[in-house]
Amino acid sequence: MRAGIVTFTDGTNYGQRLQNLAVQKILQENGYEVETFRIRRPDHGVIPLIKCSIKSVIHIKEVRQEQKRERAFEHFNNKYISFYHREIYSGMNNDEIEQRFDIVIAGSDQVWNPLSAWVTDINFLTFIQKEKRMSIAASFAVDTIPENKRELFKNYLNGIDKITLREYEGAKIMMQLCDREVPVILDPTLIVDRNYWKEIACKPELKLPDKYIVKYFLGENSYDNEINRWASIQGYKIIDLKKGTKWYYTSPDEFIYIIQHSSFVFTDSYHGSIFAILAHVQFRNYPRKGQRFSMESRFNTLYQILNIDPKSARNPAIEFDSINYEAIDHELNKRKNESIKILKNMLKS
Repeated sequence: MRAGIVTFTDGTNYGQRLQNLAVQKILQENGYEVETFRIRRPDHGVIPLIKCSIKSVIHIKEVRQEQKRERAFEHFNNKYISFYHREIYSGMNNDEIEQRFDIVIAGSDQVWNPLSAWVTDINFLTFIQKEKRMSIAASFAVDTIPENKRELFKNYLNGIDKITLREYEGAKIMMQLCDREVPVILDPTLIVDRNYWKEIACKPELKLPDKYIVKYFLGENSYDNEINRWASIQGYKIIDLKKGTKWYYTSPDEFIYIIQHSSFVFTDSYHGSIFAILAHVQFRNYPRKGQRFSMESRFNTLYQILNIDPKSARNPAIEFDSINYEAIDHELNKRKNESIKILKNMLKS
């Protein structure tokens, strides 16, 4: 049996790469050979390439930084992710895919985000026959679908019989658009056994301090002074993963190691929080700034599923024992078993 995965693949985001690997791992454990599809971006073509080349000349320092980070991520991809041998795109001849794959999975991550320019019919698996379509913990990322896309999304979603979602808000969207109840399951990175993440965690070449905290912000970080002051008082060094620091070139497997061996994680990242949870590291979530839409629904679902008190996760008073991992592990094991059972039944059918 062979399965394909449709997800975002061309970014340098830790959560994006690690959830891709987690979906691959889940499918392999269910007896599938797995390949991930690289999707040709909608801005593909000569003119965008020329614009990109001009930008590269003007901002050569930034481009070189990104290229160095991309090499670290590509090394991770080559080491862990099996890719289909060519790009896929809207309107392509799909005869080979139909013959090669028994099932194609959408997800996880924000594969159905209606505000993303990169979400097209491909993300809804229109290139494969309906009986072979399925989603694993797919996310809309938003609380509602814009009016001008509601009918389009309704048609796309009605073309997929086997759907699991990542957020409760997503389940509400499915009910509103399609009058369908669909299960909400854990993010795939939480479904995979935590020992697997320990196995692939890679110690960075850069020397880590003996005692450190991690700052990992994808949006604007207006909390620097507060975090830095606290770290200084407590005697911690700081590993900051933002652009411009030496740690920016950390690969996803090194990222896991850094989180696992830290004393505290400060982040606005969903998967930054998840890997802190898996490593039993105390963490603090901060609202993502600089975004044009709220991304809080995924955190709300995460807290609810794992019975995490939001006041603890977002507590401005930094304490070492506010996150109760004994209680979290109990809920995680229960919800993981439920998620695995749901996925096994869908894959069998």
